[in-house]
Amino acid sequence: MRRIFWVSEFLLPTLMGIFIWIMSRSSFYVITSTLLTVIIVGIADLQYDFQILDKDKPSERLMNILEKLQALINTTSDSQLFSQAFQEKLDHTVQQFGDHKFTSENINEIERIDEKLLNGLQSKAFLTFLPSIQMDWDPNEYYYRRIRDLAKFKTGGINNIEIIRVFYIDESLKENLDSFLKLYQHMASDELSGIKVYVIEVSSERDDFNFTTSFSDFAIYDDNILAKQEYGIRGFLLHNTYSISKDELAEARNNRATYLKFATPIEQYRVNLFKPDIPEKYYKELAKTAPIIEETAKSCCKPNTYGTQSCKWYHGSWQYLRLIDMVSSPDWHNSFYIPKIREALADPTHRKILVYGTADYGILEIIYSSMSKDSKSLDITVVDKCETPLIACKSYAESHGYEITTVKGEDQVLKLKRDYYDLIITDHLLTVLPKDQVKVIIDNWFNLLAPGGVLLTTVFAGTEESDPDEKDGMKFIEDGKKSALKNADLIWDKLQNLEIVQMINEYVENIKNRHVGDLNSLTAVFKNFVDVDIKESKTNGEFKHPEIDYEIFAKKPLNNKM
Repeated sequence: MRRIFWVSEFLLPTLMGIFIWIMSRSSFYVITSTLLTVIIVGIADLQYDFQILDKDKPSERLMNILEKLQALINTTSDSQLFSQAFQEKLDHTVQQFGDHKFTSENINEIERIDEKLLNGLQSKAFLTFLPSIQMDWDPNEYYYRRIRDLAKFKTGGINNIEIIRVFYIDESLKENLDSFLKLYQHMASDELSGIKVYVIEVSSERDDFNFTTSFSDFAIYDDNILAKQEYGIRGFLLHNTYSISKDELAEARNNRATYLKFATPIEQYRVNLFKPDIPEKYYKELAKTAPIIEETAKSCCKPNTYGTQSCKWYHGSWQYLRLIDMVSSPDWHNSFYIPKIREALADPTHRKILVYGTADYGILEIIYSSMSKDSKSLDITVVDKCETPLIACKSYAESHGYEITTVKGEDQVLKLKRDYYDLIITDHLLTVLPKDQVKVIIDNWFNLLAPGGVLLTTVFAGTEESDPDEKDGMKFIEDGKKSALKNADLIWDKLQNLEIVQMINEYVENIKNRHVGDLNSLTAVFKNFVDVDIKESKTNGEFKHPEIDYEIFAKKPLNNKM
């Protein structure tokens, strides 16, 4: 309030004196008077802003100053048109003072006023957000970030502030994939910062909540300052109206009560919407380990371990893409792997297993599931070019009370014991290898297997390389976004900055899935094996594009070494 006193008692009278002096000496007094008048009225608006925030009544002294300005203009200006324009400004300002409210002139002014409101917040804020498909907004623009910062630092402490935001979702918004995804980004960002988020989902079939125009986008600060947002036809914010009018506040509080009555807390909303594509026993484990493996990939994935670049885009995102069921995973072939693993290890002396290449611990998980009673006796070695999946496998085994051996790099693989392993298992490894390496790898498997040992693997069926063209790539990305929304509860933190979308984009851009060949050519590649059994299996396919896989079972002859 001392600042208000300084403005009204010293600055305004001083500027008025300068104003009169310049007009008496300058031939350009009309232009000068216009500029100074705008400054004076701007300061008057500033003082009124402070009085609204301090919840005082309009100042009689300031009203007297405005009246004197009006008289001054009428007696000193030769421009009738200017006098009329200024009179309109004064009339509007005086009317707003009487109504206990004022309207911001532009976006910059909205930001300045909202900053004052947030800085001066004492106890609580209630905020709504009513997006539309026409509305272009950035969930990370300054105002929204400022509220989140306030929630992070002023909730749960001594100076506790409660911030509530209600999101209104209608049918048209849900039909626009990018807008709906952006709304989820906004909700996730708010909730993760400590804001209490609620959702009202409205459809033509819902009759318990009737949204009307009186429910405009608004905010209530400390329960006694109202801010209403007004938008243009294209969804752009035009201005805010700030008020301490008792009637308007009463209506806003009633609307707030109605919103909260029909709104669903975001935690429950996520559960209601959640329709997981993978079994609970898998997604619960993945949800815990995905962020750990992502962090591991940042430091352990190096260039040239997958193609010619770092494999961070692959290993860092793999478990998140598994969570939304967008990538090929060993559990897609449980009905093949589990009985075949049990068959290969039926002899209690057959316990030596080699996992040859893996994206994460998915294969290890199936092995332990298949041999639950005898898992402790298994001698498992996992090999890969990259350290990230090896760390993931070792951590998974240790967390379940098992021990495994990990081997990194092609040079170390060459040192593995020949004629040693009872079972070699890998999933879709041949699919991502250049074709000239396929026979080399299969021959290596043959050498590493013990006589009578079993090989289990899967590959994409067909003869063409499945590197998606631009059209298919865009379809993959769109389907990935849909699945991200469907499984939002599992990847909530990755919606905050739409990191999941970036993961989808990078995977589609970089992945190359090569089809090894048709049934005849595959049979020829495994000619050194016996009891070769290759069967077709239908899967949902990566990014929900149905495909045919080959499930391959092969044995090394008992009396034959290559």
